[in-house]
Amino acid sequence: MTYKETLFFIAQCLTISLEEKNKKIILLKLQSEEINWESVVKVSTEHYVFPALYCNLKRVRFLKYLPEDLVGYMKYLNDLNRKRNTQIITQAKELNKLLLANNITPIFLKGTGNLIEGLYDDISERMVGDIDFICSKDEYPKAIKILSDNGYGTVV
Repeated sequence: MTYKETLFFIAQCLTISLEEKNKKIILLKLQSEEINWESVVKVSTEHYVFPALYCNLKRVRFLKYLPEDLVGYMKYLNDLNRKRNTQIITQAKELNKLLLANNITPIFLKGTGNLIEGLYDDISERMVGDIDFICSKDEYPKAIKILSDNGYGTVV
């Protein structure tokens, strides 16, 4: 598989729950056993969609077409990601409570915002590495001080 073919395969896998056409295409590809799984793992990991790939294949019961050791690896990483996302949600809720108690309204963005919103069927589907939020320009200096006073610091 070329890089482009791998990327396209991954993209189709990410839509198999929504697009019946792609589900049929992916099923045929999986049954043909012509998938370069090493390339799929590398590219999906580089693009931070490896957990979503696992969740989508699992959702439509296609994991049986993958090598058993790959499914075990995917499940292991997915479980780690779920644990990390659970911790991120907990910390975001703590941040929200802390800031609201000081009359600062944070708006959580990107991955954390989507997790808190409940956008995903499974929180392990989204890879999140940090907690992004914004607050008003007027609240910004106060928010920095409160976060600093509560043990949060700058990541360098």
